[in-house]
Amino acid sequence: MARAFKNLLPLIFIICYNLNNYGQEIDTFKESKQNFYWDKFYCGMEMGIGWLELAPYHIKGNKETSFSMAFFGGYTPVKWLQLGVSLNGYLIESYDSYRPKDPNKGAGISNAFIQSRITPFEKGNLLINLEGGLTNYWSFSTDGYQSNGIGYKIGVGYKLNMLWDNIISINLNYGSGKFNKGVFDQISNRHIDNPSYKVLNLALNGTYKF
Repeated sequence: MARAFKNLLPLIFIICYNLNNYGQEIDTFKESKQNFYWDKFYCGMEMGIGWLELAPYHIKGNKETSFSMAFFGGYTPVKWLQLGVSLNGYLIESYDSYRPKDPNKGAGISNAFIQSRITPFEKGNLLINLEGGLTNYWSFSTDGYQSNGIGYKIGVGYKLNMLWDNIISINLNYGSGKFNKGVFDQISNRHIDNPSYKVLNLALNGTYKF
């Protein structure tokens, strides 16, 4: 009996050692899962008002103030970075049903951008937004200027964490773009090959993470 127990003692020691290591591995896995957990997807909306400049200036009358809106969404590969798509635009002049052929009524700029949102400091409130892609100048009037092109938008925001880690932020954005279709500038009396726009706006941004 003593000899049998003596032979089983190393086996009992090995089993207990392995069980102890297995328990420690489970605890380590749970801890790492908690540390690296974050919401993978996000979506949101942005609304703002800003100042838009067109060159040549006469493409769209003397309108300087524009209303902006954006819908966006994407994926979070790491906790400090969000990658997605943003559909945004600027309303330059609302449509007037009483003057449907007026080229100065019913016009704006719409964009389809790839979006990158960066939180450079883990405990800070700074938010950096980088976007770029296709831009389009549209007009309801058949006599108005219409063209596609390339544009971008950069922004800096101050974010406030809400319930369930959702975010509301106030953003200051700058955007620019060039259009492919040329236009004759009546002021300078010459043809402009690549009309462009610049915009600076202040916007309120809401982001939902899930």
